[in-house]
Parts: sequence; C-alpha cells; structure tokens
Amino acid sequence: MPTFTLEQALQQAIHFHQASKLTEAKELYQAILQKQPTHADANHNLGILNLSLNQTTKALFLFKQALETNPNQVQFWLSYIETLIKTQQFALASKILTQGKEKGLSGNKIDELTELLASHSETTTTSLMNSYHSAINFREQGRYLEAIEALQSLLINHPNDATAYAHLAHCYHSEKKPTDAWTALNKALTIAPDLPVVQRNQVRLLLRQQHIQQASDIATQLYNKDSESAENTLLFATVLLAMNKIKPAKQLCQKALEQQPNYAEASAILGQIYLKEGNKKEALSFFETALIVKPHLTPLYPVVSGLHKENKNFPTAIKTLQKALSYDVDNVNFMVNLGELLRLNEETQTAIVILEKAIQLAPENIAGKVNLATAYQQNSELEKAKIIYQSVLNHHPEQVETLNNLGGMVIDDENWKDALSYFEKATSLEPNRIDFIVNKGVALNHLKRYPEAEDMATKALKIDDSHQNSHALLIAIFIKQGFSNKVETYCHTVLKNHLHFEKIHAILGSIFQEKNRLTDANDCYLRAFTLNPTDESYAFALSINHYLRGDHSLSTNYLQKSSSIFSKPAVKKFKSTKVYVTYLDNLLRWWKNGRMEEWKNQQFPPLAIMGESHCLAIHRTRLNVNQQDYHCQAYWIPGVKMWHLAQTSSHPMKNKIVQYLTIIPIPTPLLFTIGEIDCRFDEGIWVAAKKQGCCYTVLIEKTVTGYLDWLETNLKESGHNTRLVLLNKIY
Repeated sequence: MPTFTLEQALQQAIHFHQASKLTEAKELYQAILQKQPTHADANHNLGILNLSLNQTTKALFLFKQALETNPNQVQFWLSYIETLIKTQQFALASKILTQGKEKGLSGNKIDELTELLASHSETTTTSLMNSYHSAINFREQGRYLEAIEALQSLLINHPNDATAYAHLAHCYHSEKKPTDAWTALNKALTIAPDLPVVQRNQVRLLLRQQHIQQASDIATQLYNKDSESAENTLLFATVLLAMNKIKPAKQLCQKALEQQPNYAEASAILGQIYLKEGNKKEALSFFETALIVKPHLTPLYPVVSGLHKENKNFPTAIKTLQKALSYDVDNVNFMVNLGELLRLNEETQTAIVILEKAIQLAPENIAGKVNLATAYQQNSELEKAKIIYQSVLNHHPEQVETLNNLGGMVIDDENWKDALSYFEKATSLEPNRIDFIVNKGVALNHLKRYPEAEDMATKALKIDDSHQNSHALLIAIFIKQGFSNKVETYCHTVLKNHLHFEKIHAILGSIFQEKNRLTDANDCYLRAFTLNPTDESYAFALSINHYLRGDHSLSTNYLQKSSSIFSKPAVKKFKSTKVYVTYLDNLLRWWKNGRMEEWKNQQFPPLAIMGESHCLAIHRTRLNVNQQDYHCQAYWIPGVKMWHLAQTSSHPMKNKIVQYLTIIPIPTPLLFTIGEIDCRFDEGIWVAAKKQGCCYTVLIEKTVTGYLDWLETNLKESGHNTRLVLLNKIY
C-alpha cells in the first residue's frame, strides 16, 4: 500500500465495510495485518466481517488477537465473549468474562452476559442466545413479524425472561403497535425493572407517548451508568432532541457514531438535527447513510425523497420512494407521494397507474384523489379530473388544492371569471398561500382589473420577495398595460438580487426581441436555458432568435432541444408552441434543401414584415413589389390576430405593433401579414359569433374593418405612410 498510511487504509476499509463492499474491505484489512499483524482494529473489524460470513473460527482467532493487543477496548471483549457463546464454548466464555471483570470490565452489557451465563445451563444458554440472536437479526433487518414470532416462541419455554419481553416490546414498537408494545414491556418491568434493555425500551415507548420528562429521567440514569454504550448515548440524544436541546443532542449523536461507526439510527437522528438547523445538504447525507446501513428504515424514505424533490431532482426522488415501496408494498402515503413525483417528472401515465392503486386501497385518501385528478388533468383526461375534483369538493368544500386546480382547468378554457371565483375561494381559506395569491392575480390581470392584480403581486412579494412567479406576475401586469420600458427596468432590478430567476431572464429576452435587439435577447434566453435546460420554451425562444439572426445551424440545434414539447399533454398552453416547432422545422428544412433563397445582397432596400408565422416564411428573402426588389426583415409578433387590433379596448398586441413602429426607420415600407379569420368549427370565428350571438359574416366584416382602421390611425401617428397590407385568405 505505497500510497496509504495504515490509518488511511483502515478508514478506507471501514468505508468499504459500511457500504457492504466486503471483498474490498477484506483485502484492505488483510493488507494492514501483513504490515502490522497486531493491529487491534484491523483484527477486530476483520473478525466482524468473517462473522457476517459465518466464518466463526477465523472470527474467534481475530477477536483474540485484537483483545490481546488492546485489552482496554470493551467492544473487543464483547465480540470475543458473544462469539464464544454463539459457538457453544460456554466455559471459555465464562473464563474470559471473569478475566475481563478482573481488569475492570463493567457496564450493562457485561451485567446481562453475567446474568445469562450464571442463570442457565449450557444447553439453556445456547438455546436462549440463539433465539436472541435470531430475533435481533430479524429486527435489525426490518423483519419485525418474524422477530416477534421468534420471541413469542422463546417465551413459551421461558415465560419469565425479561430480556425477551423487552425485545418483544421493541419489535411491537417498530411495527407501530403501541398497545402490544406496552403489554410486553409491562411484563418485563414486573420481572426485572432495572434491567438496562428493559429501561431502554421503556424510554422508547414513553417518547412515543410524549412523556418526555419521564423518558428523560430514565435515559439520564442509563447514560450515567454506562456512557460507553452507543445505545445509551443515542437514546439520551433522542430525549434531548425531543426537549429541543439541539446542541447537546448533536454532540451525543456524534459520540454514538464514534462508539459505533455504522449505527444507522444515530445517522438518522443526526440527519434530523441537521434538518432542524436548516442544513439540508448534511441532513440528506446522514439520512442516506442510515439507509445504506439499514435500508428497511422506511420512515426515512419520504424525508429523503422530499429533499430531492426540493432540489428538483425528481428521478432520484422517484427511485427513493420506489425503494420504500419494495419494503412496504401497500403503503398508500408512499404511493401518493410517488404518484405526485412521477407527475412532476412528466411520467403522467405511470403516475395514474400508481395513484389509481392508492385510491383502490384507500378510497377516501384526499391527497391521493387530488393527485390523481391532477394527473388526469395533466394527461388531458379532463372529464375524469373534473369528476374527482367535484367529488372531493362535495365532501370537503374547503379543500384548497382542489379549488386551485379547478381554477387552473377553467383557465385552459379561457374562462377567467370562473377561474377567479375558484382562486378567491382558495385565498379566502389560505390567505397567505403564495401560489394561490399569484393565480388570483393572474386571473385579475386577464380580466383587466389591473389595480387588484397588482395588489395580489405586491401581497405575494411582501410574504416572500424571492418568489419568482410573484415577480413574473407583476411584470405581466405591466406588459398588459403596455409599460414596456417599465418592464425592462423592473427586470434588471429583480435580476440584481435574483440572478437565478430564469423566467425573468426569458421575459427580458422577449422585451429585447420586441425592440429588435436580437443579440441582447439571445443572451437573456441563453441564461434562462442554462438555468433550466429542461424548459422547452427557452430552447424554442433561442431557436427563433437564431432563425431571425440568420444562423440556421444554431436554430436547428435549439429546435431539436425543444422537440420534447410533443411529449407534453394536449392542452392549450402547449398547443401553439407545438405548432410553431413544427412550422419552424419545415422552414429550416426548406432552407437546408435550397428551396428558399437567402438574399444576401444588402443593396436592396429593406421591407419590414410585421405579423405572425407568415413573416417568418419570407424573412431574409427577396420580395419584388411593384417592380421593386426588397430585402425582407421580419418583425415577429407571435399569436397576433386581426381581432386583437380590431377591438376598441387596449390590447398587448396593439402595444407590440406600436413598439415596432417606433424602432423601424421611416420611410421603410411595411408589409403586414396579420391573420386570420379562422373558420374551424371548434375555435375562431364560429365560436366567437356563437358567443356574441351574431352572424359570422357580420363579425368578419367588423373584424377586418376594425383592423384596417386601427392600422390606418396608428400608421399616421407614427409617420409611416408607405405600407402594404396582406389580407390572408379566409379558410
């Protein structure tokens, strides 16, 4: 081992040993012993390893070597004596125990071994020790029912065995059967109230019942009697933690881990302490260490999964709960949490399967029903979602998550009034819930109730200034009112304090793009995408930006990264982006195949093309109008329609056109390609005419006329007198 000191090698071997990498651990222990055959820790640890492999003869030799080298280590005596008992060498075990006591060996464990060897014949002792070992091994593996069965069998022949009753109480406690646990413990207390194993389990049950002071008195007494017992140390730490004495509890947990390095429960308690201190990274590390040693500690899995969820590490959070379910297959809470994680990770169909099973097992589980309805909603199975949501509200009209989710559903139908009604109910029940406040603000903003919407944004930010969506809401309110300069200033202010807000970077990018500052826009979109590369909208924004700048290679690259949008559910909020991705893909293919000619000769005067997707098709191409060649430059306004401009009230689309008119040099000729009169039966002119109760031909005429009139007025006001208007075909 030229690159390791003996101490470094020992620590690495212990690390392998704790991680169950037994071959690697064994090799390192043996290498240490080749260099120093009397190395006590290496001899002892290798003995423990051999014992786990049922190689008891080798283990005994190694324990003896360790003990002879360092007789001051209590654990070396215990390992040697217990293994002698296990191998039925009772006389030798008694002899070694006597030698140890002559050298000052003492403590609860020594007392237990003395009582055991003194009160039973060799045959009885063998039977008892085997039963104890069997039951404890079952318990340590999380096989509590098998441990209970083994102890009950033992008690048939030894009805006055206090140790067996104490272990039985521990197993019932672990199985969450408090009545049975107390019945067993009371038996033990009647027989031997001062036995340490009885008192330790008494502390556990008292803590479960919140009798903290009584538990503290007993735990303190145990610790004072034997502070070298890792179990006593941890039990005392647990009591101190229950009394909110964090610092001494932490110190004792660390001591317990020094006394017993692979003590899973100590790692778990230390994880809880770090969590209380707000150190989630350390907490997660200790929780995961505990689960490596004892993977059956199922209460830790939801905590670990929740920490990964907070870090948006959904795949690891999912694997964590899947492992938990392998130990507790019908745990409904695990299923519900797993379903939510799968849904958040876009694995909607798998989430539905898990959540449906959870509801079959627990039909009245509200969290499960709400999660299942949300998964249906996410999967565009809207009727199923509505039925479940309504059934929840029928029995629980104040179920806020359901009210909030129903608000989100009607938003998809652009029914903002009903959405506001749901959000108002939710905020009345939980007035300080930020996501509810923001959703209410969004609805108010769409209903043009701007002062009220701004009040919601302000309220949310007072609760938490670091809430990104609250800032985004305030920006959306400014945009709706046409305050583009105010938006830019506010975005910069927010990003000074919250540089990690990817949504704000993206909004600022869209503001720059509307000002034709394409390089600045690209920088902002790139920051947003770097912060959150899983958001397809940022990749698509970069693709469009590079297309407008004439870089088709990068545009294609980012378009491929945005293609995962097609795995999203078929709801309106993703529909337009899916259409654009397909459309831009076709345009880029046309360019690549030479079917569209890029006109690079800059001697031709520019022609500003303003509108929707049509302007992208002729961007950077030559267009001949009235015997004059022009170099086309697109000023893209996604989603703009004639009716946006035809209405008499203000509209953000009007603001965007006015913004472009201020930056396009006069007298650049303008070509407007704003559509369209959509005659599909499920949307567009038919739906609008039906909603307004008028003839569709009248509505078409009103829309076209209003559109042209608005253009005429604003073109004159901006000084642009040279323009062309392309009326897209009615289809």
